[in-house]
Amino acid sequence: MLDCGRTVRELVDGLIARDDAVWRVFLQEAGRILQGVGGRAGLDEDEIEDISQLFVLKLLDGDCRILRSLEVKEKGFWAWVKVVLSHLVIDHVRGVSLRKEVESKYARERGAFSRGSYSFVEDRLTLEKAVGELEPLDQMIFWLDYNDLKDSEIAKLTGMSEAAVQQRLSRLRRKLGKVAEGWGSER
Repeated sequence: MLDCGRTVRELVDGLIARDDAVWRVFLQEAGRILQGVGGRAGLDEDEIEDISQLFVLKLLDGDCRILRSLEVKEKGFWAWVKVVLSHLVIDHVRGVSLRKEVESKYARERGAFSRGSYSFVEDRLTLEKAVGELEPLDQMIFWLDYNDLKDSEIAKLTGMSEAAVQQRLSRLRRKLGKVAEGWGSER
């Protein structure tokens, strides 16, 4: 796949030695692979760049532990790179999908963040701004609930009774709902 005048073993050894010229050649080819895989997954340039950086960090982790442990085979190396990049893309897509699913689930279940077609959850900065106006304990309780912890789990973490957590969450939802209505009418 890559014609840089080096064998794959020399390429891997150069990566381990952190040879700048070898890294440039490697990143150019890995970038082409990532563009293809990421493009098919519908990622934008920023997401592809984030995954590229994560890939490099994984390769450098533990003083190139992964690269040192590779049993390098001429034909299998670039297939391995493609598999690793594909897994990183899949993990990224799953993470984004899971985040959206959790936020959507929270909005459906709690309802307090929706007003007509305006949804607090769709605008993460607005949500964070509204929650930032709460007292620190209320902020913590909100984010624990937002991340799907059960009322009993929140009670254990905060040292409150489950009934007190439920009351506080009910009050928080009403309060944030009113904030959402106020900000929604300003738009």
